Amino acid sequence: MHNIDVRTNDNTINIDLEFSVVNSSYYKVIISSTSNIYINYAGFSRLIFDKTAIEALGNDYFNYGVAEAVNNNQLSTTIPPDILPDNLYYGLHSFTITSGLSEIIFTSTYNTTSGYIGFTPILPYVFSKMKFSYMHHKTRTCPAAFPYYNISELLCYDVCNDRWYGDPVTMTCKPCLYDCLSCTNASACSACSNSSDFRELASSRCQPTPGYYDDGTNSSAAKPCTSPCATCQSTGTNCLSCTTGFYLSGNNCLSCNLAIPNCS
Repeated sequence: MHNIDVRTNDNTINIDLEFSVVNSSYYKVIISSTSNIYINYAGFSRLIFDKTAIEALGNDYFNYGVAEAVNNNQLSTTIPPDILPDNLYYGLHSFTITSGLSEIIFTSTYNTTSGYIGFTPILPYVFSKMKFSYMHHKTRTCPAAFPYYNISELLCYDVCNDRWYGDPVTMTCKPCLYDCLSCTNASACSACSNSSDFRELASSRCQPTPGYYDDGTNSSAAKPCTSPCATCQSTGTNCLSCTTGFYLSGNNCLSCNLAIPNCS
């Protein structure tokens, strides 16, 4: 709420705003009051954005909400820490006045030392409650020597860690495919871990080494086949080949018959 000019027949003013989305293109604003008032003019603004989608790019962060203050003439309220005054947007959300008045006009301030936003009326009205809507925007910055930002760790890197790659467009560390130890983009592996993941590079992907299988859960480490399977696929018991002393029957490994001469 930016400005409201109110006429009243009693000594109290209580104004509240309610926003509700009608559909993807429209929303409605309801201005309500428990007082006997006549509203001459009301101006308001509404900013709608997809916070999750914007922050997923790794460059921008938003802090927003409604803060309430209870006082008398000058009302102020503390907002979250680390607020940069140049990136703070705030406005009057709702208020309750307990003195008679003919119009209401505010001046607003933000104090970087004490960390509050406040509205001071030009005339000496008596307030019992006031709410502020605020939005704060931050842009991520990393030093030139460590240009890549990892959103999940909130750290800057010169070279992204294993299983991450540096995206030159967003200047962020983005995850490799689940089977990669390292990569240069989101669609192909450049190196694999044989010792911890039991995978080897083949056709730009880290395939399970013989005796291991990918269980389909996007786990970086391949799982071992169940003996007597020598090699397997999808599950540890879906055998492709068998260890010595067993033969493949369908996808199962069955014991060789010791009665067969020279059967190993």
